[in-house]
Amino acid sequence: MIIKCKSYFYCCFYLLLALATTSCWSTNSLQEEPTSEISFLSIREMIETALVERNIPSVSVSVAHKGLIIWEESFGWADRENEIKASPDTVYSIASLTKPMTATAIMTLENSGAVLLDSPIENFISPELLTFHEGSSQDVTIKQVLQHTSGLPQYFNYFYDDETDEVKAIEEVLQNFGTIVWSPGNEFVYSNLGYGLLGSVIETVSSKSLSTYMKDDVFVPLDMKKTVFDPDSELGIAVKYDHDGNIIPFMRTDTPGSGSAYASVHDLIKFGMFHLNGEVDNQIQIIDNPTIKEMQQAPIGISYPDSVSTRYGLGWFLGETPEGVQVVMHEGGWTGASAMLKLIPSEDLAVAVTMNVFDSEFINLLTDEILATALPDSDLIPGSIYPDSTESFVLQNGRYSGEITMSEQTVPISIEKSDDMGLYAFIGDSPSPDPVSLRIIPDFVPRLPGHFLASLPVSLNDENAQRRPHDIFLELKLTDNGMEGTATARGQATPLRGNERQYFLLPYHITLDRNSN
Repeated sequence: MIIKCKSYFYCCFYLLLALATTSCWSTNSLQEEPTSEISFLSIREMIETALVERNIPSVSVSVAHKGLIIWEESFGWADRENEIKASPDTVYSIASLTKPMTATAIMTLENSGAVLLDSPIENFISPELLTFHEGSSQDVTIKQVLQHTSGLPQYFNYFYDDETDEVKAIEEVLQNFGTIVWSPGNEFVYSNLGYGLLGSVIETVSSKSLSTYMKDDVFVPLDMKKTVFDPDSELGIAVKYDHDGNIIPFMRTDTPGSGSAYASVHDLIKFGMFHLNGEVDNQIQIIDNPTIKEMQQAPIGISYPDSVSTRYGLGWFLGETPEGVQVVMHEGGWTGASAMLKLIPSEDLAVAVTMNVFDSEFINLLTDEILATALPDSDLIPGSIYPDSTESFVLQNGRYSGEITMSEQTVPISIEKSDDMGLYAFIGDSPSPDPVSLRIIPDFVPRLPGHFLASLPVSLNDENAQRRPHDIFLELKLTDNGMEGTATARGQATPLRGNERQYFLLPYHITLDRNSN
């Protein structure tokens, strides 16, 4: 492949851990310009094969080069049951591909002088919404939240329309889980909480709802007629499916700035073209070209998972091929949807793909093959820039005791390691809690340098986590006296709901001191 952002794999790791015959035809779009001389025949065959072999309901593709859309086509069913074909105007859930759009909205406020990127986030939110275990309220800036370096932990919380769970307001979400766990400005930790927080900043500064601001100040000026935060049935939304062909009902997240957008592949390519050069027909330049370039630059001195070659700018993943060619990208994926937008600024090339099933592996393979086909004589050759594994610290023998802090209570926890017993945890306030074996996450799973990952087959008695069966995922780093990090509740799909329905990652702060004996 040309480049696959392993940081995005790190971001979706919990989701990936839990995830356990269509006729083929295509629908051509109306082209802004005649199709180029580039042949995408092999790509068409690749997609048509995947529709059958991977049980993918539909794939929509758009490619732009030097300011022109050179290929745009859809394959498969937007709605299998009603035999509605997918088209380039079909609206798909794009999940985390929402983030570059939210970032663009923040940059419109920055260009107008309403927001300064280096301003503390506390200037725009109520101070009680965040809890600081690292740094202070003055240490977290708008820019750090955009770059996922604010210290907020990983998080998601999904709600399905055929279930009774209610979506909570972002303010309540931040009060419960807006904990600065990692040192601000030092480490990259992909956080939906952060982009939920940015959505709240947009509402505060603009005095508009997030969906209204995105429509009025981003989507309409960029001629994105099929992109919304509040979709309705008249838009022609693709039905979402799991890999067994089961329909996934409409789902919501309680951090809308992180993943609530829906868009057609035609609109996604327009968004990508704008971020390549800022001057596209029928679009208004909502941010200037220097700002577009700034969004595609990464901070210096930040620790990333996997490799120093992995970066994140202002709303964009940033990478390089082995030949030093920059790739600007963002992937979106959750139950029933995958989306990808990849840009090669030096070649003025953009590729957008949307699907109504979650398949991160295929969407990466597909977009890389499209890039290689569109630029056959370029330096974009297959090959990974990442190492095969990342070393974590080795936990020394001994006992570590502390607590997990939840919204309204704390739970005692101890971790003990010995040559004889192995690695165990003791949870609860009973005099003699039963030992629970920890499963260490293998080193090939991406993680920040010096972070220890393990899972526990136990549940927490917190009302937010109790809505679904869950286990606990530990991410810890060494401190002077022991360890500190997050104990994250991972909501599990129930058998009656299908094994691909995901629910939540709810992070709680954990501290552990090493016992002297």
